[in-house]
Amino acid sequence: METIHELEQAIDRIDDRLIDVLNERFALAAQLAEAKRRQGLPLADAERERRTFDRALAATPAAERDTVYGVYEKIFAGSRGVIETIARGIAIKDGQVLLCRGKGAKSSYLPGGHIEFGESGQTALVREVREELGVGSTAGALVGCIENAFDQHGKRHCEINLIYRLDLEEMSAESQEDWISFEWCPLKDLDRANLLPVTLRELVRAQAE
Repeated sequence: METIHELEQAIDRIDDRLIDVLNERFALAAQLAEAKRRQGLPLADAERERRTFDRALAATPAAERDTVYGVYEKIFAGSRGVIETIARGIAIKDGQVLLCRGKGAKSSYLPGGHIEFGESGQTALVREVREELGVGSTAGALVGCIENAFDQHGKRHCEINLIYRLDLEEMSAESQEDWISFEWCPLKDLDRANLLPVTLRELVRAQAE
């Protein structure tokens, strides 16, 4: 019988293969999208997606079909472009607001993350704070809704940000994730911190009044 370590290594090898195959698929999907744009064709093809779902689910054990369906749903959404819905929180203490930034990034943003299917914005915000900061929190009133569009790694992204007041049980700024960091930023320095989207800056300052 294989040991736990051996099984984990086998899964790691499969994950490496999955990453290679996904990257190949993403590259081909990008080429297809560009070809469709040149010909003025719609990016989404509902019938083709349906056939792919049917083929994938037919080859999957019944107990795993929901997972496989979810994976393909994410892949298709990324290929055709979607408007993401994100919950973010304004946590203020002593004239400072909690900001998050990717390691090495020149811009910052409010803590939070994507709202998963079936979640409320407040529930998503509390979950993301627990995952990223390791502390409990309370999401308060909705204080704003901001649209945002930007280019990242050559790809257009569109999102709707639902902004809530955020109360932390502990005033920690210690990230639980390797690729992001948190900082308490003086409200007067939001421009220096390059808080994005830019329209958030006045909304954050107004919450401190």
